[in-house]
Amino acid sequence: MVSPPSLFDVEAHSSVVNEILQRLAPTGSFAAHKRAVTHSLSSERLPVTILVTGTTGTLGSAFLANLVDDISVAKIYAFNRPGRAGTSCVDRQKDGLVEAGFALTYAESPKVVFVEGDITKEGIEVKGEKGVFDEMRNSVTHIVHNAWPVNLAVKVTKFERMLGSLRTLIDFALAAARNPRFIFVSSVAALQNYPTEPIPERLLPIEAALGTGYGESKWIGEEMLRRAHAETGLEIVIARVAQLCGNRQTGVWRTNDSVPAVAQIALAVGVMPVIEGRCEWLPIDVGARCLRELVFHSDPPVVVHLVHPSPTIFQRIWVMLAKEVGIQKIEPLALWIKRIGSISTSESIPNSSMSASTSFLINLITSMWAGRDGPASYFTAVIECKLALEACPSLHYVPPLNERDVAKWVKYWKEAGILSEVSKAKL
Repeated sequence: MVSPPSLFDVEAHSSVVNEILQRLAPTGSFAAHKRAVTHSLSSERLPVTILVTGTTGTLGSAFLANLVDDISVAKIYAFNRPGRAGTSCVDRQKDGLVEAGFALTYAESPKVVFVEGDITKEGIEVKGEKGVFDEMRNSVTHIVHNAWPVNLAVKVTKFERMLGSLRTLIDFALAAARNPRFIFVSSVAALQNYPTEPIPERLLPIEAALGTGYGESKWIGEEMLRRAHAETGLEIVIARVAQLCGNRQTGVWRTNDSVPAVAQIALAVGVMPVIEGRCEWLPIDVGARCLRELVFHSDPPVVVHLVHPSPTIFQRIWVMLAKEVGIQKIEPLALWIKRIGSISTSESIPNSSMSASTSFLINLITSMWAGRDGPASYFTAVIECKLALEACPSLHYVPPLNERDVAKWVKYWKEAGILSEVSKAKL
């Protein structure tokens, strides 16, 4: 399933991961919080009040919209870091909703309380209105930790700040008055080095995650929660999410993701790459509904894999994508990456939604799609989702990805201006 271990130092990676874990959550460090914990959606957790981190991203925005629509949800604390250049959280939320294919009005719901602040290993700092922190601590019934940067090109040490934030949020949950359920949005990247198939929905040893720093960081997060659960009884749910693709209804797929970047470069060079294996991409609207179903499940599994239950052959997706974009030629990924490396790094691609140089796009693609440095290593893996199917009814109603889905993605990207004949780079 993965590249040979000789391509990276297993022992060195394992040592760094364990060092971070020991600094942030040594065995026994949660035990002081031990208390009686509710393990079902009982009357103690009604009405539902949810603290969600990272709501301005695409998955966070889609999840927020689902919560607003649910009459069982009384209040949503949308916790996000302060924006750059003074951009308000509400404005960033509206942008996120557009990128996820949802109406702006969800950001104006009276259910939503926008909270700007920082969660660090030192504690939770809330900006603005006083009393919000105590209000959250006394009322929250569920915590969904979604905020996490996706960067497959950096080492695990770059995620230590995020892991410190997770430790603080776990401590917050353990001190909260209403024994909240803690749902951690993990990633299938935490499975990148699992040696056999199918990959089960259960907590896995450290060796399963070794490879990219991103996957390793998600495994550390999972292990921190496992320890908190074992030592205190904290109810946890770990949702390992696959690559999320465009909204099934609208085709909206944010333009600065790796897949539209591949399509953009492919149009520039006139060749589309083809990747072998299983495509388990899950439409973002389905993924958001599944998270909501995990919130309301009476007794959810500890680990679920939010992957497409009916995978498509990857080659079919790329052939359909080439057809929709208007590309006649396809070639294996490895050859394609060599080809795009020949593009002049000074050449810019007009109409890019990222206003990025060609070199930036190429670096993005190669870091995320090339061998050990990205998810190409588990494209062929069989990832179980039996427990997810039992817990999340929405997974039963999602058909295999097909030509209509691909056509909607490309239509959206064209309307967004990133796919155009004038964007072809000169080689």
